[in-house]
Amino acid sequence: MLSPARLTNLLVEFVFLLLGALVVWLAVAGSISVDRHSTPWLAVSVALIVWGLLVKRSAWLGIWQRWNRGGSLILLGLIMLVS
Repeated sequence: MLSPARLTNLLVEFVFLLLGALVVWLAVAGSISVDRHSTPWLAVSVALIVWGLLVKRSAWLGIWQRWNRGGSLILLGLIMLVS
């Protein structure tokens, strides 16, 4: 049986997974449209990359959580920067 803390972490990760799937679905459907060459878009992508690099140094997360969260943020920032 999962402890309450681990179950909460699992549910939070699941909610963020569903939110990500919703954003992807809305983007594919054409409901979300942004100017990908604007300064705020570039600033957010760079901020996500920096945030992903800083998450790895956080002491309160487990090692797999650090790599997973940091890597996801870095990947998202790179995808936003390249697109």
